[in-house]
Amino acid sequence: MALKTIPYDIANPLDNEKVIQEYFSQVLEDSDSDKIIRTLGRIARAFARAAAG
Repeated sequence: MALKTIPYDIANPLDNEKVIQEYFSQVLEDSDSDKIIRTLGRIARAFARAAAG
């Protein structure tokens, strides 16, 4: 029997403002511009999901 998997979306656990703030502050400490840009996209996806739901 084959194992069925589903893709993991990092935006899923970003379900409240405090979690988002902590996640973003951790990313900002790295000062990696590519990581910051990806993180902003994930946060935007989390906000869009919350607004739609």
